[in-house]
Amino acid sequence: MAGQFDNRPEKHLRAKGLERLEPRVLGGFTEWLLDSAGLTAKTVGSRVSPLKMFWDWCIRKHIIFGPNPWDGATRGLKQQAARQGNGKPKRREFSEDELLALLQADPDAGKRWAWGQVIRDLMPLALLTGARENELCSLTVDKVVQLPGSELLGIAVLEEDAKTASSIRRVPLHPLVRPIIERRLAAAIATGEPDAPLFPECKPGGPAEKRGYYFSKRFTEFRRDVLGAGSDGLVTFHSFRKCFGTFMRRAAVAGVSECQLSVAQKLMGHKPQTITETAYMEADMPWKVYEAAILGMVDKGMPGSLVAKLG
Repeated sequence: MAGQFDNRPEKHLRAKGLERLEPRVLGGFTEWLLDSAGLTAKTVGSRVSPLKMFWDWCIRKHIIFGPNPWDGATRGLKQQAARQGNGKPKRREFSEDELLALLQADPDAGKRWAWGQVIRDLMPLALLTGARENELCSLTVDKVVQLPGSELLGIAVLEEDAKTASSIRRVPLHPLVRPIIERRLAAAIATGEPDAPLFPECKPGGPAEKRGYYFSKRFTEFRRDVLGAGSDGLVTFHSFRKCFGTFMRRAAVAGVSECQLSVAQKLMGHKPQTITETAYMEADMPWKVYEAAILGMVDKGMPGSLVAKLG
């Protein structure tokens, strides 16, 4: 009705400029999400982190003045999320049978959608690079690297797609997945754009406009079709990354020295766990070490059935 007062809080906030939002309102937002909105601590963290990034950007561009009201807003949420998760099954890597089922399945079966080929391409890449979902979906022409004298092509994770500073890295591509990148790269170069995406099907979406946003939903549908709804909460696309870590460890146990934990950490973009590694060791290792690790992981760490399927 015209002239009637609208008491919806979200409409009130949308009508106000950033600089006019009261600190007490912002300060209570995290608690409101936890209590009134009933979200889990993990979900609240995923809501607040993009806000912090957006405010940081606005401050850098002198749109608003600091300090950032979201600094420290997620403190304690990880511990709270861990407590909330006690008793729930932990997410794990895919089993060998599950991997074979996923790799053998046809993502297009019974569906009219544009996701079949990208699902087929990203599963082997995730398995053999250990890269995160959004890191792979965000690959562009300029993120495919060939170092002088190197045997293998590689992919680069740059700052704009890195989850943390440690995530900025380069990962060699095993020959088994090189045809995927070469095919995608040729199509991207043909567009004439220097930073053309290798996976144009993966349109940006979600609060942070990530290219992995819509792909994540489509892969979940595919995974449920193949492994059943009982796999919910146990395995996700991130489970390929867990498999990569598992295969690295198996190869190290089998005698591949380049697959030791410190190398696996570098390839997966994890922060070093000791002061010795952080302060007294080289920040990066020779590319040849990374190449040997990737080759050794497949040779000594992966089940032969998977290698045969990927070949």
